[in-house]
Amino acid sequence: MTDRSTASGPPLGSPLTTRHLSNARLVLATVLTLAAAVVTSACAPPEDPARVELRARLKQETRLSEAELGRLCDEVARSIEKKSVRITVHDGAATPDADRRAEVFNVLRDRAGLYDEGLKQEGGATYRILNGPGDSKNAEIEATQRLWVDVETLLPRRYEFTYAFQGYGDYAFDLAVEP
Repeated sequence: MTDRSTASGPPLGSPLTTRHLSNARLVLATVLTLAAAVVTSACAPPEDPARVELRARLKQETRLSEAELGRLCDEVARSIEKKSVRITVHDGAATPDADRRAEVFNVLRDRAGLYDEGLKQEGGATYRILNGPGDSKNAEIEATQRLWVDVETLLPRRYEFTYAFQGYGDYAFDLAVEP
């Protein structure tokens, strides 16, 4: 008769041993997955501290100063540089031609008269609305353009062009920046 008090565990091949090996494999797989996640996140370049600071400032209710507005415009322009932007209107999505793209993002370059409208919450996202003068087809009728900037991604998400007289030729569309 075998003395079970000195045995080091169940006999090899028994269901209990197989269960221990399965648990060990699960633990090993979990550890390797976590290690890969840590290594991958460590390899990603750290975000620019100035961008982090700007994002935090954009979430505050107070209006942006002229200098902060300039920083935001520069950052948005940098974020969309060399990237494709798609516009979505009621009849579908399209990539704007060079003239339309220049019109939409002119507000980032030509900052004369540009001001911060403040924050707007819509669809679970927070936007900072930039408002500036638009190029009117009629010198007697004032036009404005508004660019909605997502405060998390610092990407433009909506563009609106309106005349002082409603219905004179207003239009708006959503924007999607593609990598």
